[in-house]
Amino acid sequence: MERRVLEQNTKALKARIEGMEGISTPFLLFVNFPLISSLTGVKGKEYFSDAKTMMDAQVDAFRMLGTDGPLSPDTGTVAEASALGGRVIFDSKGIPSIQADAEKELEDYEGISVADPYTDGWMARCLTYLDYFVTHKPEDMRVAGSNAMAPATTCAALRGIEDFCVDLLEEPEAALKLLETAAQSLIAYFQAQKKILGDAFERILMSDDIASFLSLPQFERFVAPGYEKIYGAFPGIERWLHNDGNAVHIASVVARTGIDLWHIGRIVDMGVMFEKTEGKVALCGNLSPTEDLLNGTREEVYARARKEIEAYASTGKHILSTGGFLSYGTRVENIQALMQAALDMS
Repeated sequence: MERRVLEQNTKALKARIEGMEGISTPFLLFVNFPLISSLTGVKGKEYFSDAKTMMDAQVDAFRMLGTDGPLSPDTGTVAEASALGGRVIFDSKGIPSIQADAEKELEDYEGISVADPYTDGWMARCLTYLDYFVTHKPEDMRVAGSNAMAPATTCAALRGIEDFCVDLLEEPEAALKLLETAAQSLIAYFQAQKKILGDAFERILMSDDIASFLSLPQFERFVAPGYEKIYGAFPGIERWLHNDGNAVHIASVVARTGIDLWHIGRIVDMGVMFEKTEGKVALCGNLSPTEDLLNGTREEVYARARKEIEAYASTGKHILSTGGFLSYGTRVENIQALMQAALDMS
């Protein structure tokens, strides 16, 4: 894809986030290891264990797609929890996750310190990789900061989802302390990324699917303050959130936490989410990564994407994307059909 076209799409994306009227609908791709692996053949352990291997695989994948990235250190879901003492394990495909320590109680985390992103866990690995990416990237590609797990998702990884939810009910004050430690660790993590990226540090992307498991009162007490604190620490930076769970019940409060863009999931209705967020937030997603992009034909993807644009372009806040990260095995031609639909409709 021509660089001029990619630059126009980037400008349209920023304009949509700002809610400018009369701007064409941009596309946004959410790409991580599963798609990169299926396009390039790189294996998990090699990908996650070496900065050059990771960057080269991303470069190759984005070249196939015809985009300029962004390249970004991909630490899966483990950087934040590992920096707070979580144990990283790998599955049969070499994908890392955190193994919750069944022997630990919530009280065992009471004395835990705010993570040092330069020395602790996979946060330190991310910063090393980010520095490598900035130094070695191709001239025609961009580098962005790493996606980060939000405090609730980080704590759920440390404690196990079930135990974390019980913590909120039975030991709320201790849970709040752990969430605060996670939030302060994330602020330090993003500050370290900003130091490396400089002016290229343009957005923060947090993932927090676990927030959808909570009731509205729980979200307001345990999660929303963390969003406000983390996003508020970086004025002037775009604030992105990924939560592709069933988050309709918390949508109105999420919209008041200061986020600019929300990557929602196929499980929720885009129209309902626009109503719930009252035009405060740019929304992207709602094409299914599996039903549409993975299993559909190029023609079907193109038609489905055009239908989405026609339905929501008038909101001034719609961005064309998939409701979740692109799946392993998704064909390049289908992803290109999504992008082409946005360009043709502009």
